[in-house]
Amino acid sequence: MKKWISGVMTASLLFSSAIFAVPSVAHGEGYETEDNGNMANATPITVNDTYRGILRDDSDVDYYKFSLNQPGLVTFSLPNKSQSGGRIEISIIDKNGNTQADLVNNPTSAYDMVENSVGLAAGDYFVKVKTYDYYVKNEPYSFTLSFKPGNTYEQEPNENLAEATLVNVNNVIEGVIESDSDDDYYKIILPKPGKLTFTMPNEGTNKKISILTKNHGELAYFYTDNKSAYEAFTASVGLPAGEFYIKVEDNDWRISNSPYQVELTFKEGDNYEKEFNDSLRTADPIKLNSEIEGFVKNEYDKDYYKITLPQPTKVKVLLSNTGYSKYVSIYDKDNNKLTSFSTDPSTDYDGYYTEIGLNKGEYYIVVEDNDWHIFNDQYTLTVTAPKPSVWWGKVKLVKGQIGKVTVLKDTYLWKMDAKGKLTSVRKLKKGEELRVYSYKNGMYGVGGGYYVKKDAAVKYETPSKTKLKQLEEINKYYN
Repeated sequence: MKKWISGVMTASLLFSSAIFAVPSVAHGEGYETEDNGNMANATPITVNDTYRGILRDDSDVDYYKFSLNQPGLVTFSLPNKSQSGGRIEISIIDKNGNTQADLVNNPTSAYDMVENSVGLAAGDYFVKVKTYDYYVKNEPYSFTLSFKPGNTYEQEPNENLAEATLVNVNNVIEGVIESDSDDDYYKIILPKPGKLTFTMPNEGTNKKISILTKNHGELAYFYTDNKSAYEAFTASVGLPAGEFYIKVEDNDWRISNSPYQVELTFKEGDNYEKEFNDSLRTADPIKLNSEIEGFVKNEYDKDYYKITLPQPTKVKVLLSNTGYSKYVSIYDKDNNKLTSFSTDPSTDYDGYYTEIGLNKGEYYIVVEDNDWHIFNDQYTLTVTAPKPSVWWGKVKLVKGQIGKVTVLKDTYLWKMDAKGKLTSVRKLKKGEELRVYSYKNGMYGVGGGYYVKKDAAVKYETPSKTKLKQLEEINKYYN
């Protein structure tokens, strides 16, 4: 992503033809200051301006130095004009002399100028101007250097994981693939689990984009195809919290200075498959009575999910009938297949399912390709089972409950409005029990905006540790 060359067919107002007729350079702002033949003596310049100089012969090299106090996109352009007919090369280099981007003009081109862009971090950089041909003599030149601050641009160098450009999700990042050997890496940090969707417009040369772990494990990918009618390509992957990398690379074997954009969209949530989950050992634990969105990335991808049953029950496994045909299996912890089914998108069914009675224990659900040509296929997996109840007297103990009240003698149930005014709703009979979720100012909150007064007509109790542990165990495995 170091180069981006584009032609501008309009007449340029920035470059006067007089620049290319006078083999001398005035001294002052906007002009090179000799001797600037090395980085140590580079002419200091600022961005968002045009500069002029002269290459005396094919051994003359001119250096200019500029500084960026924040990251962003540097664009540099050079007119396609030459007094001698020779070409000129201009490069952006870092303080260590490494080339970040370059371009060469072409006086025979119909375009007025050539242009290139490169994302750079804050720091000191140099513009290097030299001849590209060996017959240049007293060749005047000019170049324009502009800067657009921002954190969504590729920052060279970023050719490996260690040099990856740090970016935020829910943004569009921009970069350039310089050649078929240029790989660009970006790093994202997810504080919570969720679904990452990455999209690239189907423009220019063909590219591959991948989501990687810090160990180079490939979690998801797609290829663009400029021969297709698609305007863009997209894929999604469920990820846990952590650090991940986006890799953009050539898929054309003839790529040169090809710009691109990648849109990164992240949606927090626990109801997504989390890669890698390709075996029983790495299975994604899910709760019963939950709906999971998953993705089969190719015909070799198998998605494993683990469920735990605290007691014997009947389990229903449903898979959406979308995309390609998929095969679903249920295994015990010893990898014995208990049952299976497949989907058939050629039918009108919304989904396919199976029901099976299972004993207490751990079980695994496997979703895989059944089509032999599947690619980045999304599905929805729903696993349901009757949720056990923890009874505490006459009421079920539920999450969020802090206690219960037992009516010792007839009293009233009250409704509180927004201003705190109480209105009696009905009479509570002796022996009734109600769950309590809150207590404030002498009133037990029993849910739904209803209250019971604290007095001798009711008895308040808190659940035992045994009951709380039973509820915690059930909520660990059920929604």
